[in-house]
Amino acid sequence: MNEVGLDPGIDHMSAMKIIDEAKANGSKVRSFISWCGGLPSPEASNVPLGYKFSWSPRGVLTASGNDATYRSNGKTHTISGDSLLKEHFPVVQTPYSGFVFEGLANRNSLGYADIYGLGELSDMDTMFRGTLRYQSNYFDTVLSGTNNSLSTNERYDTMVNKLGLSKEHPMTEKVWSAISFFLSDQQATDFNNGGNSALDIFSSLLSKQLKYHKGERDMVAMHHEFGIEHSTGKKETLTSTLIKYGNEKHTAMADTVGLPTAMAVELVLDDAIPERGVLRPIKPHVYLPILDQLETKGIQFVERHEPYRNNRLEATGSNTW
Repeated sequence: MNEVGLDPGIDHMSAMKIIDEAKANGSKVRSFISWCGGLPSPEASNVPLGYKFSWSPRGVLTASGNDATYRSNGKTHTISGDSLLKEHFPVVQTPYSGFVFEGLANRNSLGYADIYGLGELSDMDTMFRGTLRYQSNYFDTVLSGTNNSLSTNERYDTMVNKLGLSKEHPMTEKVWSAISFFLSDQQATDFNNGGNSALDIFSSLLSKQLKYHKGERDMVAMHHEFGIEHSTGKKETLTSTLIKYGNEKHTAMADTVGLPTAMAVELVLDDAIPERGVLRPIKPHVYLPILDQLETKGIQFVERHEPYRNNRLEATGSNTW
């Protein structure tokens, strides 16, 4: 049973529950948008990037370089890995959660139309999966392209030139604050020690500088939006939102990844899953009992029916990259 953690995993289960209910009522899903993010809780986001790691920084960094393909407004869009961070989605609203995020597109979203049994892509307005981050927006080598050590003033001037902004622009101060935060660690000046790559050094810096300290909580945010057309022709938007905080025993990431995996194991041991082979948790006899058990652990989605809206996805970035 693959893809049975958080994302992919719980996202599949919660989405398929609504999709199967819509099909049973003779309705058609015309639009599907899914966002998920593992973040520090607001009070723990007290670093320049507003982000901390509850799993491997290297995995996050490499994922941020993957090409992404999705469908929006009836058209297919592709963002190259080199531009993924630049062409982010600057405003992602998750109604009733109390948060406004920014987001990145996740790899190839188009294949999930088939996985979820949504029919032909040509009949869909939107098919999208993305990653949430707080709105916020290695070092000498990245700034200057050389291994020469730069003075503080040289670093600042080089950063300003690369940004293409004035020194008075508010983004200039934010970026400099983040760079200074990382440069405060001695490792930032030792890129070539031991033959490590810049990615290795940066991952090490992130794991040290952006770690959770004792008493700090992480948070998982997941939000689905479905554009549903009923058999009567009436349309509506259905949302499904999960906000889960960590506690003194477990991180939210540990719970949302580990618990559904353990629950799937129990289903297999109890012979509740008759199929054999490589599976996803997209069948009712798999996802319903797991979702029910997750609710008893405080992992619960809030579903709401709203007037239909055309949710146009525009990867405009912040225009200050």
